[in-house]
Amino acid sequence: PKGGEKAEKGSKINIDVSQGSEEIDVPEVTGMTLDEARKAITVAGFSVGETTKEYSDTVEEGKVMKQTPSGKTKAPQGSKIDLVVSQGTDQVEVPDVTGMSLDAARARLEKEGLKLSQAGSEYSSSVAEGCVISQSPNSGKVPKDTTVSVVVSKGKEDTTVSVPNVVGSSQQYAESAMQDAGLNVNVISNYSENTPAGQVMQQSISGGQRVEKGTPVTIEVSKGPAPSSGGDTPGPSEG
Repeated sequence: PKGGEKAEKGSKINIDVSQGSEEIDVPEVTGMTLDEARKAITVAGFSVGETTKEYSDTVEEGKVMKQTPSGKTKAPQGSKIDLVVSQGTDQVEVPDVTGMSLDAARARLEKEGLKLSQAGSEYSSSVAEGCVISQSPNSGKVPKDTTVSVVVSKGKEDTTVSVPNVVGSSQQYAESAMQDAGLNVNVISNYSENTPAGQVMQQSISGGQRVEKGTPVTIEVSKGPAPSSGGDTPGPSEG
């Protein structure tokens, strides 16, 4: 008899015990897009359960990276399959490390999950020695573990040069030495009773002094003794 009906004492009652829903094969949907996965799940006789997102270095953004229950197992027909969809690689904002010391820049980048590589060094009149002049990339979002390349300052370039001592040298040597040192040379010539012609007698900036590149230095070159200014001495007059 059905439930609620009356029956004779001692009479037999037959009952049917449910075996639950039939278990069927769970489809493998990892690697599919979310739309593809939903369709496959529905066609297989299941429904889509909770859908969440996670970052992944290996699964393309928008594709299913995990499912519960797993594919190629069995589950009750009509039950729900939960999905985890990839958001792609975890992206972080690149911090500005220009002006920081190399150690401080490395620590700041590592805090964001990024790496530092020194691409080179350059002279700078505005950035202190050992600090970062420039970086690449310099802003925006990048995947974690991206390497940020930096150029480090060598400090202000010393543009001074030592003035060569050319007194006593030939004009040709003196001019060459000044030009090799990065200096501009001016030549004046004067007569001298004591210095042979073509030899440097004086220089406007003493040898050994340090001056800026391009500084003009005047050298005075001997023309030898001055020619005699007197005429021929007249001979004795006849008378």
